[in-house]
Amino acid sequence: GRRVGLGLALERAQDGSTVVHEAVPGFAAHASRQVVEGDVIVRVDGESVAGWSLEEIKRVTIGEEGTPCTLAMRRGAQPFEITLLRVSPSAPDHHQRSWEGASVSQQHFFGG
Repeated sequence: GRRVGLGLALERAQDGSTVVHEAVPGFAAHASRQVVEGDVIVRVDGESVAGWSLEEIKRVTIGEEGTPCTLAMRRGAQPFEITLLRVSPSAPDHHQRSWEGASVSQQHFFGG
């Protein structure tokens, strides 16, 4: 199967934490509308990423297409957790199916 990421562009904050610089359009993180610029990544699939390089974090967020990835994050002081399905942005119809039952705004988003 194809290996895809979540579409997160990451950067390192001054305090050493890993921050979302951008959720790349077409990928799972952006489509979920649950990740915004400045969110801090705390754990990937239950594993703390403290002290990891951006390259190492990227490596664990990439996986087999269609598999879930759970991110524990922090927005300001507020912790939250999301699970994203790794989807390939080059297959829009597949994308649509993965998000069936999504909220109306997401369906509207996919309908352009």
